[in-house]
Amino acid sequence: MQKHDIIIVGAGTAGCLAGMASAEHSSKVLMLDCKDFKEIGKKVCGDAIGAHHFKNVKLKTPPNNVVRSKFNAIVVCSPSGKHVYKVEGEGYALNRYEFGRWLLDQALDKGVELKPNTKVTSPIIEKDRVVGVRALNNKTGEVQSFSCKVVIDASGWTGAIRRALPEFPGLVKEPEWADFDICYREIRKLRNSVNDPGLAKIYVDARIAPGGYWWFFPQGEDLVNIGIGVQGGRGNDPKNLFRENLSNLPILKDSEVIDAGGGVVPTRRSLHSIVAFGAIFAGDSGFTANPISGGGIGPSMIAGKIAGNVAAQSLNEEDPKKTLWKANKEYVKAYGMKAASLEIFKIFLQELSNDDLEFGMEKKLITEADLTRLSNGKNLSIKEKAVRIIRGLRRPSVLMHLAATASYMRKVKKLYENYPDEEGYEDWSKSVYDLFSDFKRKIKPN
Repeated sequence: MQKHDIIIVGAGTAGCLAGMASAEHSSKVLMLDCKDFKEIGKKVCGDAIGAHHFKNVKLKTPPNNVVRSKFNAIVVCSPSGKHVYKVEGEGYALNRYEFGRWLLDQALDKGVELKPNTKVTSPIIEKDRVVGVRALNNKTGEVQSFSCKVVIDASGWTGAIRRALPEFPGLVKEPEWADFDICYREIRKLRNSVNDPGLAKIYVDARIAPGGYWWFFPQGEDLVNIGIGVQGGRGNDPKNLFRENLSNLPILKDSEVIDAGGGVVPTRRSLHSIVAFGAIFAGDSGFTANPISGGGIGPSMIAGKIAGNVAAQSLNEEDPKKTLWKANKEYVKAYGMKAASLEIFKIFLQELSNDDLEFGMEKKLITEADLTRLSNGKNLSIKEKAVRIIRGLRRPSVLMHLAATASYMRKVKKLYENYPDEEGYEDWSKSVYDLFSDFKRKIKPN
């Protein structure tokens, strides 16, 4: 059995950030990935990320071959396109493959050992602690075992380690499909130039993208990433919806499909604990993507770096279990509290019809300032309460649900601000479940 300090399952965004962080502590780090070496970095994605995420994890600005273009704002459009909200902020349209390779190169340069073509099949558990993994070499068929002190599961939404662990409060091993967005996207070379290459556009439309949205992200003047994400469990095929509603858009006339594909992304709050049985979950394995947008690159970077740092810190501690728990508190503060609050808002949005969406955006029941607050992890502001009541008189149920949403977002934030030590975790986790269940009863029709 090959021995290492830390084993990272998956060489994606979270895995590479975890590798960089842990290797900086001079740890002996092994990263396992089921893909062939040249395939690592390929992923179906919206390819967009806010520039602030690189500053948050102290990564340098990505080089020119990684960034295809820059955004200066995101525009959220009503179903008809008549009403728009603009949220200012710098962002990048990435070459997703080159981005993945850039992160991988940095991890390898710091001394991380990589074994590609290695599919992790199960954790090795001794005395209620993960002490290694079993894996299958995809090329030779050889079964191998690797031992370590800490495992970081960055294997993606399927959770190679997460789904094989014993029961633990708040550990969702097999999420419901309603907790996912099923996506299809194409990268197209346009015949004509985009009018506003610096604007990333999101369209909320319950008909075209039930429970989700569709996007139009320029990657320069004549290249675009366009796709649809729909809530899972509704029986909708995003590829068919794309062909029926988007493929004939005038801007796409005579365009060339450069790349196409589908994917799955968790759009729910992160695991109540990203630590269990001596393992840490980072990226989609820990459900760290933004619950509303499905944007997972930035949160994966945050979770990966926290996981790598805490894992390395735990190696020489007398009580490594207590040290690992620090990953929970650091992640909740950095992003987990925001994700839980945004899931409340997502549930509210998914209950709105196109008429509700059109009306709400026309009357500014939610303002651009509110969207900016949400994107920064803050709660909805109801300062203009009297004005909004007048605006919403034609649709009192929408206004009532919006008020309830704002209230429950505050309750969630307060609960997460008091994230517990491990001794009080089980009761805290139950309180989170109860709060979300109560909100769904209030917001969903009987």
